[in-house]
Amino acid sequence: MVPALLVSYLAAYFVGVALLIALDLAEGDSLTEAGAWGVVAAVPLMLLVVTPQIVGIVLGVKARRLGERRLGTTGVVVNAVIAAFLLFTSVAQLIIG
Repeated sequence: MVPALLVSYLAAYFVGVALLIALDLAEGDSLTEAGAWGVVAAVPLMLLVVTPQIVGIVLGVKARRLGERRLGTTGVVVNAVIAAFLLFTSVAQLIIG
């Protein structure tokens, strides 16, 4: 699911640019500059970016249940670390503005 991150990131980028235009913000502005609507718009973008990692975690757990413990654990750990990093950086950008 790690390669799928590229696709979800590109989709989130284009949706984010469309939201910036819809909220009448400049290209370098943060969504939080639009106030509460900007924060509300940022949450689905964060979910869009981490969706492949959530799917990867689910698949890793399923692999563990089917007997592939080592590979399943590796998938769960790698996807969880990437998802945590992406969520942490996204939330930090929202807080810092």
